[in-house]
Amino acid sequence: MFDSGSPSAPLSPGIETIRQDAGWFRPAGGKVICLKGEDRKGWLQGQVTQDMRDLRVGHSLAFCLVTPTGQLETYGAVWATEDQLFVVVDRPEVLLDRVERFVILEDVRAELMPGEIMSVQGARASRILSEKFSLPSVDVIIDRETLLLRNDRTGSGGWDLLGPEETTAWLCEQLPEISEGDLKLATLEAGIPWPGLDADAKTLPPELGSAFENRTVSHKKGCYQGQEVLMRIHSRGRTTKTWVGLSLDGEVKPGDEVMAEGVLAGKICRASLSSSYGWIATAILKNDFAYPGTSVKVSEVRGQVVRLPFLRYD
Repeated sequence: MFDSGSPSAPLSPGIETIRQDAGWFRPAGGKVICLKGEDRKGWLQGQVTQDMRDLRVGHSLAFCLVTPTGQLETYGAVWATEDQLFVVVDRPEVLLDRVERFVILEDVRAELMPGEIMSVQGARASRILSEKFSLPSVDVIIDRETLLLRNDRTGSGGWDLLGPEETTAWLCEQLPEISEGDLKLATLEAGIPWPGLDADAKTLPPELGSAFENRTVSHKKGCYQGQEVLMRIHSRGRTTKTWVGLSLDGEVKPGDEVMAEGVLAGKICRASLSSSYGWIATAILKNDFAYPGTSVKVSEVRGQVVRLPFLRYD
């Protein structure tokens, strides 16, 4: 990793909570969509980038929904029980619109479940939740009136919960709330894209790097919107730009231009001072410069490209 020599930030209580304990927050989107009907899995197979044939009862898969030209519309995950699929995405209206427009004769029903998700994240999330709920090794649990979905949003493990007020009240009493600033830093360290900052309506899933693509896109399936574009990119082996991490010797800001070898290589997506890694950032760079070890400059700030996530250097 680049040795910036810059001072580290003191460990934020919120980051310490995530990395060593657990806390809660309300995620953007905040809703769970329940898909029912005999054709629910087959219909979803024709919509998402992931292969639903690999989804087993009790487990989950990450996926994207893309436009006909392959751009990212929303991404998230789906969890399976014997008779239902539960879907969480950052823009639930995108999936609901697909159901409205593309369910024709199939037996598929989509229900927006009442209430807002409370996400419990951190190294001790499972241990703390096991005090109140039975948490087997699977990814989805319905314990009395509470739905629990294993969903790591910070790199340290965690769960999304949807349940009665008494459940959320218990969690608020047990755990501290994670601020948006600490959440953004935690996801930056963990190499988890932030919608609207690291990815937008023009982003192609492969541009978010191989780790994101491998987790969300299957290249052994076909027949979904945008599949031909993504398959063509995969067969050629590259995009024109890639989302990467930067280790820096000073402060930079979103939108700052990144220079490499005297030419414009790309722009900063987001940046922060980490107590563990100094000044770090994400950027979208032209592929000629998106290799670990590439030296860059952002104004007068020196740095180098590193492979995401930063947390792997622990």
